[in-house]
Amino acid sequence: MGLRGVLLVGLLLLGGCSGPGDGPLPAIVMTGGGGFEGGSQRWTISPGGAWIWERDFEEWRSGPRPTPRTGRLTGAAARELAAVANDPDLVREMRRPHERCSSSDGSYEYLEVGSNDYLAGWCDENRPHIDRLRARIAALMPN
Repeated sequence: MGLRGVLLVGLLLLGGCSGPGDGPLPAIVMTGGGGFEGGSQRWTISPGGAWIWERDFEEWRSGPRPTPRTGRLTGAAARELAAVANDPDLVREMRRPHERCSSSDGSYEYLEVGSNDYLAGWCDENRPHIDRLRARIAALMPN
């Protein structure tokens, strides 16, 4: 096997070393708030790391609408969010049906990660991977 063959085998081996949460940063949309809070927030993160954070309180109707904030994730922050967002356990949680419960007036919480989306159930559901991603996004963005 020549040098070219050795390089090809090395690249194939390195390609197989990716972990379960590896991959590029997917597009992410996350909302929070609403219900009795009287306002909501929306985070939009592009695969390139650009982000928009919007706050929409009901009180803006009597005055100027709050100006969205924008920015770009650092390379480290983008890699961190990509690892959490590409976790197969997160995808399973987002696809798992809601538990049965009686109605509640909880806040409106929506999460879209790539092609997967999730609308929060108003019961006390245990979804630690969704909670982890939501917490990391909120910690990395202004509030």
